Amino acid sequence: MKWYTQFDGPCLRPGMVVKASFRLTDVETGLLLDEADDETPLVWLFGRGQLLPAVERVLEGRRPTEVVDVVVPPEEAFGERVDQALQTIDRGAFGEDPPPEVGMSVFADFGDGPQPHRIVRVTEEGVVLDTNHPLAGKHLRFHLRIHAFRDATAREQETLIARDGDLSA
Repeated sequence: MKWYTQFDGPCLRPGMVVKASFRLTDVETGLLLDEADDETPLVWLFGRGQLLPAVERVLEGRRPTEVVDVVVPPEEAFGERVDQALQTIDRGAFGEDPPPEVGMSVFADFGDGPQPHRIVRVTEEGVVLDTNHPLAGKHLRFHLRIHAFRDATAREQETLIARDGDLSA
């Protein structure tokens, strides 16, 4: 499959595999939250829910080499923080190696599959988890540079797994 790498190629549309470098920062603090540099770009199947819809809306119709900077508000990212989103788990559910500590991240399933949650309090009886997404309530800045894209293979469309290398397998 041909990677489009020049500005004069087709426009990005759903069903394409994209390679892009990016920096994700917290707008309020400027803290770098995640990144993929030019040497190891992010590769994903565009338009299939693998990136925030607000970011994909801005990327659709773009071309290789374009640079995009988009700020995504909480309601279009990971939602607002909910102060009541605390769950207490019996202390006995946690082992002692290592013992649970405030700030530690643990996986727990509250009906939507195992998700990471942050420990916010530990007592003799229980461990209190914050079930908000770690980025809930944050305005996020995505700075992306599109390196290349190509049409996805039938297998990529079926499995939702984009591949960057040899497509013969």
